[in-house]
Amino acid sequence: MTAPDAATVEAEDGRRLRFGPAEWSGGLGDLGTFLPVTVSLCLVCELNLAAVMIWAGLLNAVTGLLFRQPIPVQPMKAIAALAIAGGLTAGAVRTAGVGTGLVVLLLGVLGVADRLGRWIPAAVVRGLQFGVGAALAIRGGRWLLEDAASFWLAAPVSAAVLLAPRWPRVPLLVIVVAAGLTAGALVDGTAAPTPPFMALPTEAEWRTGMLELAPAQLPLTLLNSVVAVCLLSADYFPGRGVSPGKMASSVGAMNLLAVPLGGMPVCHGAGGLAAQYHFGARTGGAVVLLGGMKIAAGLALLLVPAGAITAFPRPILAVLLLAAGWRLASAAGAMRGGTGVAVTVATGAGVAFAGTLWGVGGGLLLWLALRTTRRFVSRPPAESG
Repeated sequence: MTAPDAATVEAEDGRRLRFGPAEWSGGLGDLGTFLPVTVSLCLVCELNLAAVMIWAGLLNAVTGLLFRQPIPVQPMKAIAALAIAGGLTAGAVRTAGVGTGLVVLLLGVLGVADRLGRWIPAAVVRGLQFGVGAALAIRGGRWLLEDAASFWLAAPVSAAVLLAPRWPRVPLLVIVVAAGLTAGALVDGTAAPTPPFMALPTEAEWRTGMLELAPAQLPLTLLNSVVAVCLLSADYFPGRGVSPGKMASSVGAMNLLAVPLGGMPVCHGAGGLAAQYHFGARTGGAVVLLGGMKIAAGLALLLVPAGAITAFPRPILAVLLLAAGWRLASAAGAMRGGTGVAVTVATGAGVAFAGTLWGVGGGLLLWLALRTTRRFVSRPPAESG
């Protein structure tokens, strides 16, 4: 028998799952976005928080075992932000998740995910991120202003949110959410209607989910959750990068499986992978550990009175929304160039204040107009004579 070469040994070692302190720390690195968006989505849109956490944990564990990399499982942010800002129903959210998942799965299976990702202008996607992040932050700011007497509660929560990225080994956001649930139990521990794990959407919810939320999510998913995360995977793990087709198929399958049975719309994301890698995650063991923690939290929530969840203090939720919105909107800062910045700002303003279809449509039209104008101006004059 011949001994395996160094490349083979390195590849096999890279696929092993590790569960040390660095993996645990790295797995917690993405909670800064996951917890605020997830808790807010469940409380505002009346999804069952226990079911959502259990499904998120299961999908984390399966993702870690399949990809052997710290590929994150995050809420679909455009759907979540617009649903939270508009106070939409759980049925509309679930419909959007199923619709988006089906389209992305087909794109992955048919092998066109990476092509479509290249066709969508990056400036429009950055603008969409900016707009939905602004919508989250605006909703959080309004809640704080409506409950001005509770600024004393918002101050320590704000400090914890600001310190969380600096102390990744201390789960400050977990402590904040646990404190909010405890406060809710003390304020209102009475029996309250528990949101169902699953329910059939109404006709109006189908229209809202399919015509408003899903179209807003698709470009963000294609670029950030498929193309960008695959490029980052190849950078972090040379020779073991995940293909766009496989990533798109994973996003689609997760939503078609989990959303109808009580989960929330989820995706993978470049920002989550970067955060987890930055804080020490190097293998799929990080997200397996994180998945186990989410499952345990979901099972614990089954024992918590529904009133404790519905009475979650709004000032805490407002600060979490502000933090999540700022983090999402700040991605637009990566845009460079006059044309790109103009399209990003216009798209973001349209999404935040006029609606997704108006914002994205206006951004695309502006991008085409500026690109056509630039080509016309830069064209050399025709020779006379």
